[in-house]
Amino acid sequence: GASTANADFQNSNLGSFLKGTSLILKGGQIKTFKKSQGDVMGGSMYYRVYKEGATASNFIEINLPFGANLSGGNQKWEKIDLNTNLLMGLSVGNYVIEVYFKARTSEGDKRHGNNKTNYKATFRVIGLPASLKLTTPTPLKEDNLNNAVVNVVLENETFKDNTLDKANFILQNEPNGTTIKSVTYVDDKNTKVTLSFDGTDFDADVTNFGLTVKKEELKQSDTDLTKENLTITAIVEDELKIGNVTISPSKPIRTEQVTITLDATGTALEDAMKVYLHSGIGMDKPNSKQFNKTVGNWGKDDGVGEMTSLDDAFALNFLFRSADATKKEDNGGKNYHAEIEAGNYFIVTEPTSSPRLVEKGVSFPIKANANKLVNWTLDELNSDGTVKTAGVNTQSNIEDYTFNHSLNDENVVHYFKLTADFGNGVTKTKTFEVKTHKAITVAPLPNGAKKGVNYNDD
Repeated sequence: GASTANADFQNSNLGSFLKGTSLILKGGQIKTFKKSQGDVMGGSMYYRVYKEGATASNFIEINLPFGANLSGGNQKWEKIDLNTNLLMGLSVGNYVIEVYFKARTSEGDKRHGNNKTNYKATFRVIGLPASLKLTTPTPLKEDNLNNAVVNVVLENETFKDNTLDKANFILQNEPNGTTIKSVTYVDDKNTKVTLSFDGTDFDADVTNFGLTVKKEELKQSDTDLTKENLTITAIVEDELKIGNVTISPSKPIRTEQVTITLDATGTALEDAMKVYLHSGIGMDKPNSKQFNKTVGNWGKDDGVGEMTSLDDAFALNFLFRSADATKKEDNGGKNYHAEIEAGNYFIVTEPTSSPRLVEKGVSFPIKANANKLVNWTLDELNSDGTVKTAGVNTQSNIEDYTFNHSLNDENVVHYFKLTADFGNGVTKTKTFEVKTHKAITVAPLPNGAKKGVNYNDD
C-alpha cells in the first residue's frame, strides 16, 4: 500500500505460467515507525493462494525478522530468502494470491492489509499446448482405406468422458467417398477412428489427410484440436489405349487379370446386339503377332471367350466380331496387339519342330536363349516324363545355349527336357522330341543312268 518505485502488488496480473514450472515467493518486508512510548517487537506476512471462484484456503504465516534500523525511528523487518514455489501442486486455472501484514508491538498487533480487504494479485496456470497425434497400424492406401483404423492420441489433454460423439470427429482433406464409420473409446487419452470408403477413384496421393477433435469432447481445451499428418497413397490405374480399345494394365504380367474395354461408338460393331472378343496369345517370340491358343470360334454365337493361363506369354492379340462374324472391328485390318510382361523366359530355337527327325550317328544342334544369365540343364526323359538320363549337358551363367548331340539308334523317339535356372528358386522348362532314322545310303548310279530325270523306253 506504500508508494514505492516498485510496481504495485494490488490488482496486478503476475502473468501466465506453464504447469509444473515455478513462480517463486522470495518473502516479504515491512517498515515500522516506533513511537517514544511504544516498541515494535516483530513482524509477519500472511499469504494464501486459491483458484478463482473456489473457497479460499487458510493463510500461511511467514515470520519477518528484524532487518535494520532506519532513520527517524523507522525499522525494517524482512525475510527475502523464502524461495517458495507458489505453483507447486496447482492445476490449470486462474489463481489469486492474497497478502496482509502484522507488526507485533508493545501496544498489541497492528494489522496492515488494504483497509482490511487485503492485497490481491492474480496469475494463471496453463498446461502445455494440447495437440493430437495420429497414427495408423498400416500405411493408408486407396485399396485398403475402407475399414482402415486411425489411432488418435491426445497430448497434454484428456477426453471429458468415455462417451464420444462421432459428429465431434471431423475428417480433414479426405478423398471423396471417405467418411467416419465409428469412433471407439480406448482410455482418457486414446481412441480409434474406423474409416469407411465407397471406392470412389482418386489418382493423386493425399499427403495431408487428418482429423479434428472438437472442443466439446475435450476436458480442458477451449479450442478444437486438428492434426493433418497422414498420407493416403493413390492407386493409379495403368491403361493402354489403342483406338477405341482400352487395356488395363497396359503391360500385364503372365498371371495377371486383364480388362479389355471396347468403345464401339463409330465402329462397325456400334449397332451389334452382341460383341465377342476373339483373342490369342503370341507365344513364339517377343512382340509376337500370332494368335496361339485362340479363344473364340469365328462366326459362331456360342459364348466362347474365356481366357486361358499359359507358361509363356509375350503378347495379347485380338479383334472383335459380331455374333455371325459379318461385322468386325480389327484396328483397320492390323488387329489389336498388346505386349505382356513376360518375366523370366527362354525360347528353344533348335530344334524348330517336334519331333525332329535326325539321322543315326549324325550330330544335331540344340539351341535356346534366355532373357538373362541362367544355368542350363539338359535331361533325357522316358515317355512317361520320368528322368532317363540326368545332366546330358549342363552350361552355367550364359544367355545363349548351344549343344551338339548325336544318337546311335534307329526309329526311336527320344524325349528331352531343357531347364533354365534363373536363380532365387525360379526355373523354367521346355520339352521336345527327337526321332532317329537309319543312316542314309548313297548308292552309285546304275549303268546308263544320268543325274536328274531319266526316261526309260520300257
